[in-house]
Amino acid sequence: MKKVLDFLKKHKIALIVIGVIIILIVLLYFSIKDVFFANISKSKYGNRLDGIESYPMTDSIVTDIKNAVSESEIVESIKYDLEGRIINFIINVKAETKLDDAKGLTAKIIEKLNEDYQAFYDIQVFLTCSDSENKDYPSLGYKHKTSKEFKWNVGLGDVNEE
Repeated sequence: MKKVLDFLKKHKIALIVIGVIIILIVLLYFSIKDVFFANISKSKYGNRLDGIESYPMTDSIVTDIKNAVSESEIVESIKYDLEGRIINFIINVKAETKLDDAKGLTAKIIEKLNEDYQAFYDIQVFLTCSDSENKDYPSLGYKHKTSKEFKWNVGLGDVNEE
């Protein structure tokens, strides 16, 4: 015990400096953490999902949409994903399908969603084709919640061939 007390008396200033440095490092850590990671405990969407509980995307709604789209003979498969307030559909169509015919599938999606859901969610449709040589695919359609119809990307077609 005497050795410890002698050590503390002999190195009193160094121990105080080390203690102050440790306290400053801890304070610096918390201040930097708050600056760089201020919203780490909050939702990544912030308040953009307010009211989503009023418009749940139930399995029955999704199944109805998938069944309606799958009824078309041009559809090979359809996948669904909900990301926040964006509803994503990936529709794979048969090789001989014309792009305009595939774009017409979006009408079936809109038909199965009531106007309240259409006004709340954005909808994206990714059209893919089993024929990788078909230059019309992939194609992307997007309907903003305030729009009445889909907007489509402009395909490149034969632009890169000379």
